[in-house]
Amino acid sequence: PGEADERPEDAKSVFAKHRILLTTLFQPPQPPEDKSQDKAELKKFEEEMVAKKGVCEKALSDFKVTHAMTRLAPPGSPDYTSMYNLSQTGQWVPISVEASSAILERVAVNIPDVERFSREPNWVKKAFVNVEADSSTLREFARDKNFYEKHVYRVRDFTDENLRMAMHHSTLATQNSALAVYIFGQMEKAPSQAAAESIRSAGIRSIQLSFANAHLTIRRLNQVLDKYPNQSRAYDLLGLAYSRLAELEQMVSGPALEQRIKQMRYMQAVMAYRQATIADPNDDTAWNGLLGLYRQNNRIDLASDAIDRLLPLLENKLQDSTNVQAQAFLDEQQSMRRELRDMVRDNKKRVDEFVEKQEVPEKEDDRANQVVSLATELDGSGYGLAALKLLDDEQNIIRRNPVGAVTHARLMLESGRLEDAYRDLALFADQARQQPQAMSGVEWQFPTALSQLAISDLTSAYDTWSTQLKDLDNVSKMQEPYSGAMASLPLIADGNVMMNAPLPVWPLRHLDSLGLTMEVLAKSRADVLFLLAMIRIEEGNIDSAKLLLKDAIVSGGESNYRNLSRVYLEMIDEKAEEFLNEHIYSSYEPYEFPGEPEPVAAGTSPESAAPTGGEVQSNGVK
Repeated sequence: PGEADERPEDAKSVFAKHRILLTTLFQPPQPPEDKSQDKAELKKFEEEMVAKKGVCEKALSDFKVTHAMTRLAPPGSPDYTSMYNLSQTGQWVPISVEASSAILERVAVNIPDVERFSREPNWVKKAFVNVEADSSTLREFARDKNFYEKHVYRVRDFTDENLRMAMHHSTLATQNSALAVYIFGQMEKAPSQAAAESIRSAGIRSIQLSFANAHLTIRRLNQVLDKYPNQSRAYDLLGLAYSRLAELEQMVSGPALEQRIKQMRYMQAVMAYRQATIADPNDDTAWNGLLGLYRQNNRIDLASDAIDRLLPLLENKLQDSTNVQAQAFLDEQQSMRRELRDMVRDNKKRVDEFVEKQEVPEKEDDRANQVVSLATELDGSGYGLAALKLLDDEQNIIRRNPVGAVTHARLMLESGRLEDAYRDLALFADQARQQPQAMSGVEWQFPTALSQLAISDLTSAYDTWSTQLKDLDNVSKMQEPYSGAMASLPLIADGNVMMNAPLPVWPLRHLDSLGLTMEVLAKSRADVLFLLAMIRIEEGNIDSAKLLLKDAIVSGGESNYRNLSRVYLEMIDEKAEEFLNEHIYSSYEPYEFPGEPEPVAAGTSPESAAPTGGEVQSNGVK
């Protein structure tokens, strides 16, 4: 390959030229940290890189190189770095990414974007269009290894095709998500409106690619865990994929993202990481993922528990490290643990003092209500583990309290007691179906469906939320939700008014009353429809998902799910734009006011003005 101080352009052998290719295009070195005043070392580095790029261009042309292949299979980590670096040059397009390798094609720098994109794998179509529906993978819960698995059987770590593809899709989802954030950040610097639109289109494409690869990751991992339910690495990637989806959905919807989908993604990620810690209690990736999720959602004592498990693992790895950044990171984690422990201790002291002052009711029902009320307050303040302990201590009376039973099971899901929560919720769901009146006002469907999603029982989760959708449709056909609003109509109100009570101000009070009722029903229905669509997408039943998203858009009014449903529909349906144009929502509708004269135009007599209509805001109620 030549001498170390030899000029790049003097390279003669094929080996020397090949080495220059690898160290210039595939994995270029980082610029030196040059602290000298004249930056001579940095200038020398830049001049050498320019010379190397010239050698690369000539070598590629002389040898007529048209493709490059990077290794994505074991041993060692997949070479994503080379694939990414080549793609960033603008002269290489990834045309194939499979389990063992990625292939990139060499193209002209000025190739049109349309042609460039047509050569790349169409991940959006693979994820949302050309999909074969998979049957529900209903797997087992992850479990701790028994004696023989720990000490007798020696099973070599392996990475099958589905797990490798999941790793590739996860990496692509992360890269495209970061690229989308960068691209949208450039819009303000656009020199013209046309340039801004071009940047926006590129950003939207990156978001769609990230969505597609996140969903492809999940489908591949479900196949892995169907065969190997104790594969901690697969659960780590699954937790990351659901966290990535949560970030993307937040990016698309902004502050308007509904709490229900945020809670679903949060719980899906938590349940995945929790199963990773069951399969491997020393999985620092999973504990770190849980710590991040708990802190983002202000789950103080759960975060404290997670860092108590994570920190010893980090100390074993980094305690003897001479890396300054590693030691700084370790100090930061230790400081966080002290802070969280102090908050948990102070909260326990406050709770103990409060409980001591409370009188214990004689009746069990009153006692159960008292405990549930305190647990609910603790949970809302971010102390889920404290609430769970309180409910654990009073399990006998809590089981007969519907709100307490559901809260208890949900907290068990969040804290990693998945099998116990799954069993309790299954029993509670059976009771709710047999005695719906007794469970009125208690939303048992959401935690029950989440417990089923923990083991990818997509069919059961879909059936659970379908039951809730039927209940909402039945409520919308009853007279009770509308009776109060109907009573505010003229003449009807006069006959129903109480003695000496003021007459209702019609029509504004009537519109407000009816609007609130219809808004709650429409929002709840759009909630369930969207969650059902997410299940269908995960299992690959795209036709059903398409119908559910359209229903959410049409019947949901100005729901916060509308924009997110539109984003998914545009990836699923090539004719989505036509449908969306036909169902543009507006809270303003023209209304004809009989007898109102038109505005008098210049040169026109008032007598010639014909009646016209006005425009009123109807708050989305027709």
